[in-house]
Amino acid sequence: MIRGVDDLYNDLLEILKNSGFDDSAYVIQKHEECVAIFFEMKEAVEYFKVDFLESKLAEDCMFEYKKVRNKHAAYIYSW
Repeated sequence: MIRGVDDLYNDLLEILKNSGFDDSAYVIQKHEECVAIFFEMKEAVEYFKVDFLESKLAEDCMFEYKKVRNKHAAYIYSW
């Protein structure tokens, strides 16, 4: 099922909250075709990825790790 970026954004915020991430631990951005979540450390992306892969979103979305300048990012695309 293809999700809109707004729905994906809200679902990812819920995962971040349930994972115990404080609002100051990440920056989340909506893009035209995906949602990007930026963290200071790669370990935070890896921690988030585990919770993402255990969620229902993993069935319909693709996770991609990218390093953007000095930030570590999770890009989530809806199929």
